[in-house]
Amino acid sequence: MRTTRGTEFLERFGLACPVVQAGMAGGVAGGELAGAVSAAGALGTVGMMAPPAFASALARAHRRAPGRPVAANLLVPFIRRAHVRACVEADVELVVLHGGTAPRWLGHLRKAGA
Repeated sequence: MRTTRGTEFLERFGLACPVVQAGMAGGVAGGELAGAVSAAGALGTVGMMAPPAFASALARAHRRAPGRPVAANLLVPFIRRAHVRACVEADVELVVLHGGTAPRWLGHLRKAGA
């Protein structure tokens, strides 16, 4: 059977559905939504918000979807050390960077496996 990039992505993250939920910032895509999407077999994404709320939303998403992958969305111009720490501590499987590449933070995220 021939694999494609799409199926490789699904297999790598253990997804049953080819859906990646948008990580809308400001609390629109919080832990409840991301967790529900991940629990359904797709990839739920927690959108960036203030660091304490972001860390809490990542934890909530993982509680709602135990054993399922959860992603985080970071808006590059607004990333703070606490956002990166929250991603690392929550052991997110994928970090989506919006608005640039953020070389300052990539090393930290890659070293943690995100």
